[in-house]
Amino acid sequence: MSTLKELYDNNVNIMQYLRDKKNSNENDSTAILTSYDMQAGSYVKNIEENKIGTYYNGSKKELSAKEYQKIKFDFIAQKFNEYIYIYDKQLTLLEAGTGEATSLVPLIQNLPRNINYLGFDISLSRIQVGNKFCKKHTVAPQLFCADMLNIPLADNSIDIVFTSHAIEPNTNKELEVLSELYRISSQYLILIEPSYELGNEETRKNIEKHCYIRKLKQAIEQLNCEILFHDLLPASTYTNMSEMFILKKNNIITKNNTNFVCPQCKNNLILHNNNYFCEHCLTVYPILNNIPDLNINHCILFSQYLDD
Repeated sequence: MSTLKELYDNNVNIMQYLRDKKNSNENDSTAILTSYDMQAGSYVKNIEENKIGTYYNGSKKELSAKEYQKIKFDFIAQKFNEYIYIYDKQLTLLEAGTGEATSLVPLIQNLPRNINYLGFDISLSRIQVGNKFCKKHTVAPQLFCADMLNIPLADNSIDIVFTSHAIEPNTNKELEVLSELYRISSQYLILIEPSYELGNEETRKNIEKHCYIRKLKQAIEQLNCEILFHDLLPASTYTNMSEMFILKKNNIITKNNTNFVCPQCKNNLILHNNNYFCEHCLTVYPILNNIPDLNINHCILFSQYLDD
């Protein structure tokens, strides 16, 4: 029987393989983690080798990775300037599902320096690749491992929460994921995700094939927020066209700090012996290769941890 590594090396789609194995039409967290962890390094490789196939302003057009990144992030920076005033104070921006930081790095390069950047991903391997990519480009966001449905941050603790095709694989969980992103945001949500509504026929077929999200706008309309902007990006993959939402949170509450909290109980974590400990749940969250692993499924019950 082939291993997952052998299947991946033979270009088998791992999420589809795991869906078929469970006779399911949804991507669960295990399938998402397994698939993306095995891909670790591929996103950085594609950018560094200048390989990317895109559409530009509604038509197929081959752009180099550098051209694509410039068009995409010039547009994003423009929309930040139009809708979000980010120059008057120190702000925090978190990319949820940051992967290998291939979106976070150009975002940092295109936005002001008065922003404190963070990012997390479900895959430790991708965060490790992302840390190396950030170091190569002389930026230093705080990256950690976590699950999008159980984010280890307090309510209203991040000024701007950003995604780039991170909600995408969470089949039928649009509202669950959005509610968690909305919980930690104190001001804005910026979402760049595949568009079933605005995308072309190839995009809709791709979304159906891979069981990606389809009802993002309907989920957004259930949140207590204002849609400031919604449209397609000028450049993205032709078969997975991206839409951008800029959402403003209503009834903004006093902002909390960005200290890590337990993803289960939301109490502050204690840093002890280079790991994080929750006094309420009596669980340890390890730090591996300098990456805080705050994935709710990776904790270790250790009630006596502080009694060393």
